[in-house]
Amino acid sequence: MTSAAVDLQCLLSDEQLFGSNNENLPKIISVVKEILSGPDRIGTEEAINQMIDFIVQHD
Repeated sequence: MTSAAVDLQCLLSDEQLFGSNNENLPKIISVVKEILSGPDRIGTEEAINQMIDFIVQHD
């Protein structure tokens, strides 16, 4: 993981990241979808692998 991703995970608890009652989850999913999907995806292979690891960790 990049240092920025590690820093973010260290700064936020699951509740702070996802919100109480997972209220932030729809926005998080839309951002992840944009990063991972389609020919115009904005994510590098490294970023995509980090997102997959993050999803697996919070599954």
